[in-house]
Amino acid sequence: MQPELVADAARRRAAGFAEQLAVHADAIADALARELHLVAWDREQLIGSVQARFAEL
Repeated sequence: MQPELVADAARRRAAGFAEQLAVHADAIADALARELHLVAWDREQLIGSVQARFAEL
């Protein structure tokens, strides 16, 4: 395959990906926010668990 054709195909696919990302930006942002909330909750649970263990010592 010729490099020019590969580059052209990559540009078209990148444009399509960017368009889909823009169309679904709110849903993607919501999903990421939920994941970050879960990570923060897990962190707080871990900290609380470790603090409880140290309090027992």
